[in-house]
Amino acid sequence: MLITQASTWLALLSEYKRSGSKDVIDMAAEFARASIQRLNNLGVVFWSRYERTGEMADLEEAIRMARQAVESTPHDHQDRSRWMSNLGNKLQRRYKRTGEMADLEEAIEMARQAVESTPHDHPDRARLMNNLGIMFKSRYERTGEIADLEEAIEMARQAVKSTPYDHPDRARCLNNLGDKLESWHKQTGEVAGLEEASLCFYNAWYCQTAIPFDRVKAAARCLTLLATQAKVDTAIQLGQDLLDRNDQQFVMSIFAGVAADVCSFLLMSNRPAEALEYLEKGRAVIIGQLVDARSDLSSLEQQYPDIARRYIYLRDEVNIPVNRLEQDIGRAQVIERRREAVAELNACIREIRGITGNKRFLLGQTMAEIQERAVGGTIVVVNITGLRSDAILVSRAAIKTLNLPQLLASDVLAWLGKKWTGREVRRRERPQKNREYLEYLTCTDDRANDLPRIWWIGTGLGSSMPFYTARIHSPSSTENVFSRAISSYTPSIKALGYTQHRSRATGRAEGSLLIATMPTTPPRDHIDPSNSGLVLQKQGEGQEAEQDRLTVHRISELSLAHAYIAYLSACSTAENTSTELSDEVIHVVSGFRVAGFPHVVGCLWPSVDRICADVASKFYESLQGGKRWDGRAVAWAVREAVLAVREAEMEMPLVWAQFVHFGA
Repeated sequence: MLITQASTWLALLSEYKRSGSKDVIDMAAEFARASIQRLNNLGVVFWSRYERTGEMADLEEAIRMARQAVESTPHDHQDRSRWMSNLGNKLQRRYKRTGEMADLEEAIEMARQAVESTPHDHPDRARLMNNLGIMFKSRYERTGEIADLEEAIEMARQAVKSTPYDHPDRARCLNNLGDKLESWHKQTGEVAGLEEASLCFYNAWYCQTAIPFDRVKAAARCLTLLATQAKVDTAIQLGQDLLDRNDQQFVMSIFAGVAADVCSFLLMSNRPAEALEYLEKGRAVIIGQLVDARSDLSSLEQQYPDIARRYIYLRDEVNIPVNRLEQDIGRAQVIERRREAVAELNACIREIRGITGNKRFLLGQTMAEIQERAVGGTIVVVNITGLRSDAILVSRAAIKTLNLPQLLASDVLAWLGKKWTGREVRRRERPQKNREYLEYLTCTDDRANDLPRIWWIGTGLGSSMPFYTARIHSPSSTENVFSRAISSYTPSIKALGYTQHRSRATGRAEGSLLIATMPTTPPRDHIDPSNSGLVLQKQGEGQEAEQDRLTVHRISELSLAHAYIAYLSACSTAENTSTELSDEVIHVVSGFRVAGFPHVVGCLWPSVDRICADVASKFYESLQGGKRWDGRAVAWAVREAVLAVREAEMEMPLVWAQFVHFGA
């Protein structure tokens, strides 16, 4: 179709040159416009697929289509600057992927021409200058040339200046200016650059018509800079503002560490209850929303479908990028409608909270509800940030905090980045390396060691750390958490409450057992952790066995009324390797918990097949020997299984320390 249209308008152009007919040239113009637009649209399709899959072939095709769109457009055409900017953006993305400097140079040239060919009063000019500034910043990062950073700042300033205060794109422009000013501060040491950068991010957060993604991104960056400036009160105000916003919550999952930082700021001001409350609001948002979908709270959709649909529609509307809306309606109408949509969304949420049973819709748990989750033990939240590290101990009686000054975020990053069990570590070095790691974990303190039951929650960097194994492990030593308590893990206190409810509702398991084995497994999905899962076999069309994947996403869509225990004897079933989603705790174990399993056993990192088999055997043996299969019994069975293996592998704790119980 594309080739046919291109051939048609070229043929019509030839006919016009022969006849001079105005009707013919008008028809040629229409066909040419449609042909070029289709080229651009096709490029957008390949670009979108590349962003989803990361396939280089899609990026190459997107660049090819964008280049054809530019080359097919007359120099004086009003859309040419837009096509050049699109090509520049795609070339810059390829530069980031390959490091090929020629791509970046061409991207800058395309973006520069796009700006120069756009009138000063054109509504697209601010966006084009913004893009050019980003590219100058990329070249500065590559070459270190301060002139490029100065150009980037100037372009970003002009973009902000050209964007009206009530325009939804203003937050994005302020974000980009703040980013470049922060780089200027790091390069020159000028305090003014740091202060102006934090002000840019602060103002971007308060752009009410901007999409939540841009606003949350600004708030997250601002919190980091406020910490550098020791502006604790301002940071607390901003952080609470951010986490209290109902229309921002589901965007929070994209930005790891924001809630943990707010928690640290509040602990600096000796406000532990608020610190825990806001930490819960901003962590495990995705899992929390899935849990809500299974709770009585979300009966809203069954009982009041109209208002539920209205809420979802408005929530989605405030997240639509402005440039997508402007294709259909005018800029002024877009701004006005965005303002109306935000107001309507807030009014809708207030209406929902007025419905019986929905008083705390999107508000999270009260402190009383949080403390109720600590029945029969203590919840220990280990919060690790660049500001400080703390343990928050939650019991039915009180909420206490322990500052952990030796647990530094920089050290955590270094330790988590080490290869502890792979071939990179020579066999004779492994026992010493293993012991070093567990000795490092003693920074978490041992004042909680005498508690009979502990539920561990690690935030951010601590989400995959085996706190329950901390301190000394030797044949005669009991100076460790493992020997003194029965430990379990949970993504959040809210998720623990859901699991406790499921455990009570399910009651005693009936003893039905399914065992699935897999000799080899393909690599995990780092781009989309919800696409990670268990690899199984199914019967294909030719009656032959073929591979199939049971993903986290598919598991979490299940609703199993009588499920009780899932034992996942596989590598990394409880590991989240996506740093961008480190606070979201998305892994195979969490999928099974959302599906209805109150108890899941998984691994925080890869293990050895022989150890997996030994732990599984001991677990089932211990479980079958008990009279009841309640939460304590399941957690006890995991502990007994790991203890048995530990006795034989005392010198290699990191081959057994990863087996953990998630549940009530």
